[in-house]
Amino acid sequence: MEKISLRVAAVSYTNTIPFIYGLQHYPASKVAHELMLLPPAQCAEAYYAGKTDMALVPVGAIRDMHEALICCNWCLGATGAVETVLLLSNNPLEELDTIYLDAESRTSNLLVQVLARHHWQVEPQFVKPNEVATPHHLPEAAGMVLIGDKTFGIKSRFRYSYDLAEVWHRFTGLPFVFACWLAADGVTPEQRKHFDEALAWGVQHVDDAIATLHNGVLPYEQVRQYLTESISFHFDESKREAITRFRAYCDTLT
Repeated sequence: MEKISLRVAAVSYTNTIPFIYGLQHYPASKVAHELMLLPPAQCAEAYYAGKTDMALVPVGAIRDMHEALICCNWCLGATGAVETVLLLSNNPLEELDTIYLDAESRTSNLLVQVLARHHWQVEPQFVKPNEVATPHHLPEAAGMVLIGDKTFGIKSRFRYSYDLAEVWHRFTGLPFVFACWLAADGVTPEQRKHFDEALAWGVQHVDDAIATLHNGVLPYEQVRQYLTESISFHFDESKREAITRFRAYCDTLT
């Protein structure tokens, strides 16, 4: 029997290697997955535009906590330092008057604002990235949020580096969730079940996933350490609580 096909939007970063591997190679899958690999913000746009059946949507972009949330037992999260969601600067945090945000992630941009107001208790101006402020040319009294693969190896260029997931954990005692899988209305419970199984299989075969999908930019062991120690894939009650707490803090920003 021909497999049913589902359109899937996933984040195009190293942290999704186990998910992608599972969706592409799970031997018992009864569903074919048409993959779109996109930056986080575009995953959300594709989902809300009806261009995808399943999408890894940044928590900060989820419009309604009751909509199809959450369609499986897997997410992109961290229980401490995540290594790839950073606030970088050359001056101490309390001396920053401007923080440039990352164009690819609404969640991380909201997280730095939550931490600034409720944890650090500082009031910098938060602005969109521009051609003047780049990782290679950052004004002295400014910081910059950077996420994803472009953060690999960059911390050494700056005098100060703040891992936002680690700071959140110290502040709340909770893990942090960056993105969750959402399903469109037409996706059946059976399809969700097979989707969940494929993701689980990918996470369980992380070494095979790296060997198949790793682009070679970073050493194998560094990628493995990142995926097995920095990223927390399983979505549990503590992560659900973390999402609720984070969204409550976000409501205070408006």
